[in-house]
Amino acid sequence: MNEHERYFFDVNGYIVIKGILSPEMVRLLNTALDDNSDRSTTGFSLAAGAATLNGTRRQDFEDFFAWPEPAGDTFRRLVALPAAVRYLLEILGEGFRYDTVRATVMTTGTEGFKLHGGGGSEDTLYYSFVNGKIRNGLVNISYSLTDVEAGDGGFACLPGSHKANLPCPVEVSRLDVGSHYVQNIPVKAGDAILFTEALVHGTLPWKAPNERRTVFARYSPGPLQFRRDPLPKGYETFAPLLTPLQKAILEPPYFGSRPKIARLLEKEVAKEGAVEP
Repeated sequence: MNEHERYFFDVNGYIVIKGILSPEMVRLLNTALDDNSDRSTTGFSLAAGAATLNGTRRQDFEDFFAWPEPAGDTFRRLVALPAAVRYLLEILGEGFRYDTVRATVMTTGTEGFKLHGGGGSEDTLYYSFVNGKIRNGLVNISYSLTDVEAGDGGFACLPGSHKANLPCPVEVSRLDVGSHYVQNIPVKAGDAILFTEALVHGTLPWKAPNERRTVFARYSPGPLQFRRDPLPKGYETFAPLLTPLQKAILEPPYFGSRPKIARLLEKEVAKEGAVEP
């Protein structure tokens, strides 16, 4: 994270990382979703009944690591993407861990997701800057597999709300009040939005004719656990296939003597023929 990225992350609670995924990685991820389209689910409505957010349900995908190859390998590579790991080391610290990976697909008319998150809303969601270091609770990397133009919908947030001292009012979360403060962030396929879950954020209904495809990878400090299960579903089936770096990032939560991710990262990148996706 360079000087300008650190500044804008501290001010806004998010940054856009341009081209973090190679065109080949974008292709592989899209192919994995296409080849496993029967694994998608539709859950409960995320619009909370708000008129400005209503629409059809989105498609959700999860539990990727145990998917048939090469899809499983593609998502295992993504969770330990070297360029992303370097950012995470800076904003979460050594020994951080994986929490969740989820993909969503939105088509024209898909509903939005009410604003949520925000500092103090949950014990796992926090942001601080102490002794020159950025520290977070839960952090999200939103990888875009398709282009999102301004006004299309998709990821939206209240910049700076990660430092708020008050909870987000219900009327604001539903966009009934203050919607002009909410920013819709455009991205290109291969870009990522790195944000702290202490940021008040959500999703605007999808208006564009093309699909919006996004993979959300969430991480936390090593001792912290957000989801109920400490290991991904089916871990025992793919554990023998993990690299040392992947295994370290998937390590369950505990304090002290955690794997040295920075050292493992440099070893993995230094391997002969290693190419960062």
